[in-house]
Amino acid sequence: MREFLTFVSISIFLAAFAGPRDVRAEGGQTHGGGAIVCRSPNGAITRAEVLDVFEARELYGLNPVAVTDVDATRTAMLGSLRSRYLGKSLYPAYLEQTLAMLHPRFKLLNPGVRLEVIPDAFPKINIRGCEIEQLASFNDDGVILLDREIMGALDPLNRLAIELHESAYLLDRKWRKATNSVFARKLVGFLLADHADPKLDPMIAAYDFDVPHAGIYGVQGSMSCRAEIQLRDDGGLRVYHSPGDCPDRISPTPFEANGYGDFLPTGMPDEWHWTNRKPGQTEGYSLVVLKRLGSGAIDLGGETLTFRTQSTRSVRRPLRTRPAQIHSRPRRR
Repeated sequence: MREFLTFVSISIFLAAFAGPRDVRAEGGQTHGGGAIVCRSPNGAITRAEVLDVFEARELYGLNPVAVTDVDATRTAMLGSLRSRYLGKSLYPAYLEQTLAMLHPRFKLLNPGVRLEVIPDAFPKINIRGCEIEQLASFNDDGVILLDREIMGALDPLNRLAIELHESAYLLDRKWRKATNSVFARKLVGFLLADHADPKLDPMIAAYDFDVPHAGIYGVQGSMSCRAEIQLRDDGGLRVYHSPGDCPDRISPTPFEANGYGDFLPTGMPDEWHWTNRKPGQTEGYSLVVLKRLGSGAIDLGGETLTFRTQSTRSVRRPLRTRPAQIHSRPRRR
């Protein structure tokens, strides 16, 4: 039985895509959002704005949405994205999951401690008399360090903007192999616009996510040991498993409660996982990983299965109110 019972922190997934380490006094720091910061002669902040919001207005002529409640605006924005790209792209689902994954990783620095500027922004404009200062930075353990002073000067719009920036830039590094934040900042600017600008469409289309074929997969040399995959409308996979003549080759744990297991993206390309880990739990839970090995094979908990046939099972959607065709966009090689 291939089942992982040891603690696997989300920070492992984050650190894997943090990029080359840029070592500072407090350890490796690399990638993160910046802000335009204006200060009085005595050093007090008089104005602070996330670079994404500033550039959206000054470079692209966008007016940002009004934000008074960060949580409510985030929820509304993600809902609008899901509706707008339903059946076209899985990006809204990946963005939502990345936001949730990163949220507990934010850490405010102690007063008086500042972040060194990371040279991955390549900004074109600034405000005379102001400076671009580092607001956030991925640490080498997956924690996102935040400048406490600048964060305290941000309004709700800009607090939401830095959340979106870290998530969008992480996805950009993973899926488009981005080495700077220029594209991610522009994308965040359009995400926060007060209207649905059609220029957002080609930016979303730049992300093409591979998912396994829906259908039945079997273990080599066995006619009865198989798994069946259905594509969920949130980027996840619903997996049914029939152990047949190989009951010990694939962990039965994900499938015991409902007859199926829901596997969600880990944040790494071609990888999903099922876990019964509860928030804050650090040991004693199970984790089973599913990996896409190509157009016709998967690795389920360490066992290779190959595609055999289309599914005959009736579609069971985890979100009943949405059509099942959300997976029509992903590319299959």
